[in-house]
Amino acid sequence: MDLRRLFLTRSLLCLLFFAFVLGLYVTFSLKRDMLENHTETIVAFVRNAIHHHLSAKDFEAPKLKTEDYESFELAIRDISEIPQFLRIKFYDRHGRIIWSDEQELVGDRFTANRDLDRALNGEVVAQYSRLSKKENIYEKGFNYVLEAYIPLYFGDSEVFAVAEVYYGVDGLFERIARTRVAVWIITLASFLALYLLLSKIFFNASSLIIKQKEDLERTNLALEKTYLGTIKALVSAVDAKDHYTKGHSVRVAQISLLLAESLLVDDKTRFEIQQAALLHDVGKIGIDDVILKKPGRLSPEEWEIMKKHPVIGATILEEAETLSKDLINMIRSHHERFDGNGYPDGLMKDQIPLGARIIAVADAYDAMRSERPYRMAKTPEEILSEFEDASGTQFDPMVVEALFGIADQIEKVIYAASKNNMTHQFIATTRLSAE
Repeated sequence: MDLRRLFLTRSLLCLLFFAFVLGLYVTFSLKRDMLENHTETIVAFVRNAIHHHLSAKDFEAPKLKTEDYESFELAIRDISEIPQFLRIKFYDRHGRIIWSDEQELVGDRFTANRDLDRALNGEVVAQYSRLSKKENIYEKGFNYVLEAYIPLYFGDSEVFAVAEVYYGVDGLFERIARTRVAVWIITLASFLALYLLLSKIFFNASSLIIKQKEDLERTNLALEKTYLGTIKALVSAVDAKDHYTKGHSVRVAQISLLLAESLLVDDKTRFEIQQAALLHDVGKIGIDDVILKKPGRLSPEEWEIMKKHPVIGATILEEAETLSKDLINMIRSHHERFDGNGYPDGLMKDQIPLGARIIAVADAYDAMRSERPYRMAKTPEEILSEFEDASGTQFDPMVVEALFGIADQIEKVIYAASKNNMTHQFIATTRLSAE
């Protein structure tokens, strides 16, 4: 699954989750508010109707006489004749039933009725419930009923009586159901619209990023070709100055790369070592051809001039401002010795950059492996023997040990390839960043 599909899938799931949570919260709050408002309406209606037809005196004693019972019934007829009012009872301040739509209950007292006790203490107690089929027989077919205990006051702050009403609320719950459906539709539609908008923004942004990435890759490729061309030109310039060492820089770079891999050097440093090895002799451009192409050994004076080439190379590349400081330091220090007797700065051991220590071994190996006007090329066995003698003095013992581990590979890969005139193929396949 690609990144865009993953983003769209997860964002859709997140939006659906938030839509679900929001829908639950809104519908729950809406239902609660509608029920509370409806309860307040019923309470106000009952109190107004009672106060309009009855007084405190009517609630002082149970209506046991037939004429008193019928007189009370006439007084509350505007309540009892409303179809939604299913059952009505009235209690005095002592909790006795003074009137009920079931006349046989008048005068009774219920000893355990927490809702009635709360109402007698001034609290409106209301609950909405769903009736069973059995209950529907007695409640005229309603599915939902409001049961409320309503405190009644007559001019003072004390509860004088309590009205218990059962009120059918099917119509209210139907409105709640319709409203909840509408809320869910609106919520889901809003989140769907938001999702489509985010998807459009995301696709536009991702398309722009992809285009910018492609443009950047093309630019990097062009820069890479230019960079590699520059390196090849510099290496070719060194080769042209000294035809005896033609291909030397490329072979040193190949050996250095193998050593770096054997030593488990990180990708970034390994790449810099590879590049520094390619350019390690670029300073020879500044050395006089008479010295550089001299067929015999150099005089002490000439050798002092030749020893300047690491500094010349580092200076040339530093002024270009395209290579890292670490890479330039490798080039400057590739003729330092592990015991501190090298040049140009007399560094020793860990003061010498690891890349420079690796290049020093690779440089010496190729120099001994190649023929010179004043000597023959040495065999791999002879070279390894000299490295064993110079380990810890001229060369880093760790790098020498790595060399012994890959000597066969060096001979098989590098010097076999050099016979087939494949020198600059190594430069052509070099990347700007380690992969």
